[in-house]
Amino acid sequence: MILDGRKVALLLDDDLTAHVKGLSHTPRLVIVYIGESPVIDTYIGIKQKVARKVGIHVHIEKLRENSITQEIISTIKDICKDADGIVVQLPLPEHVDREAVMSAIPLNKDCDVLSEKAFTSYIHGSSVCIPPVPGAIKALLEAYSLSLEGKSVTVLGKGKLVGSAVMAWLSYEKCSSVMQFDKDTIDYNYVATSDVIISGTGDAWSVTPDMIKNDCILIDAGTSVDKGVSKGDIHPGCMNKARFMSPVPGGIGPVTVRILFKNLLSLLNARHPPQS
Repeated sequence: MILDGRKVALLLDDDLTAHVKGLSHTPRLVIVYIGESPVIDTYIGIKQKVARKVGIHVHIEKLRENSITQEIISTIKDICKDADGIVVQLPLPEHVDREAVMSAIPLNKDCDVLSEKAFTSYIHGSSVCIPPVPGAIKALLEAYSLSLEGKSVTVLGKGKLVGSAVMAWLSYEKCSSVMQFDKDTIDYNYVATSDVIISGTGDAWSVTPDMIKNDCILIDAGTSVDKGVSKGDIHPGCMNKARFMSPVPGGIGPVTVRILFKNLLSLLNARHPPQS
């Protein structure tokens, strides 16, 4: 069965819209965007479209490709007062110190949970936010009444957006076992016995039907573009063996955007609790 992220996203839109209508002002997300990229333009356009639908204002703070780290940090500090949430659009140019830039985002406005302090806060259970990718996986599984309790889970990929964030989230779940591999160190014997595979390597169709067992759950959190076509990590043929599978596009992606905005509203409520 397909895990339909678009359907789940529509349900989350209703929740977000209702939440925003109960606020005293329009929430404002600022996206800091360095350089130019048609792919990034598409991603930002999706965020803007969803924001308009649910009543959130998105402002794009555009900077030149050659902007230095300190210039980006100064921009973040300048926009803090008027922003309810701040996102630094990734990837950053290679010359930019990513960790320094992320650390400039205030903890109470980091709705992507990408700064070290925000991520640490999440790991310690003191954050009102969940990183968007594991938040989307959690929402998708809950929508289909799927639990990870007692299941063996394999995470493919060790990047911060997917792999590290998913591993932190899984520490709160009651899995029987969890293993993580990058694309160069995969233990195929372990993968072949896993109840759940969550992949975020960005290596198109690298998870093939011969690698998985029957009736497993496949969560595809990887995206790459091949000749203008978006592909996930998991080959479509795996659907013939899996019990549930999230597709690319239309699986995790649409839900991730909604979790970002859910985090924005959670941070806003934490700073300004609703009056009883």
